[in-house]
Amino acid sequence: MVVRVIFHDVSRRCQRSRPYWCPMTVIPEDDVAAVYHELALEFVAELMEVTRGADTAAAFQQALQTYVDDLRPWLRERDAPETVRSTFSLFDTCEESMQTDDLHIQFSPEGDALFRAWVRRQAAAMGVAHAPSSERGH
Repeated sequence: MVVRVIFHDVSRRCQRSRPYWCPMTVIPEDDVAAVYHELALEFVAELMEVTRGADTAAAFQQALQTYVDDLRPWLRERDAPETVRSTFSLFDTCEESMQTDDLHIQFSPEGDALFRAWVRRQAAAMGVAHAPSSERGH
């Protein structure tokens, strides 16, 4: 199965993230998009893994809530959607094509924010970013 992830409001993210620069090299936008796609695949795979053993709706919800709570310190206020919802889906759309065996996913605004929090957590685990301070998280 091929998973294709469509980002919510890509233009806003790209405007906020430019330029893509580190001390040694400038990263072309196409490469950044490819890296984001790979990271999104890892994020979705991790979501599937943490909920895989849930055999009831309540167990699924608890596993997912625990996962989301673990990402909470990595959230940034600027990532939050303009309209805050107490209950939300992580995906705006999730469609499977039986003909091509593709899965097309579009993050909801909240799912997009959690994805970015997950990226920050991954970067800190790899030693390329700082752990969140208590003032910066939600």
